Amino acid sequence: MAARQRQNFPKAVRIQALERADGRCEGELPTGDPCPCAIPTGGRIFDHVIPDANGGRPTLDNCRVLCLPCDRAKYSADRRAIDKARR
Repeated sequence: MAARQRQNFPKAVRIQALERADGRCEGELPTGDPCPCAIPTGGRIFDHVIPDANGGRPTLDNCRVLCLPCDRAKYSADRRAIDKARR
């Protein structure tokens, strides 16, 4: 069985997500509070809320703009969920 190809966000979705985020990270701290980071150009990640590997679609509803530290933390949690789903 061939692996499904990763689905990146289209340019229009990335633009809309950036407008919605208004220069701020849309991530959450471990406390559940919103991340206070302002995101510099080039310091952002377009994140799948539901990971692409778990069927998350490249839509605006499934896109968040994250700062690099929030992305690293979310990636670790996503990786565990993806690995568990594959078992």
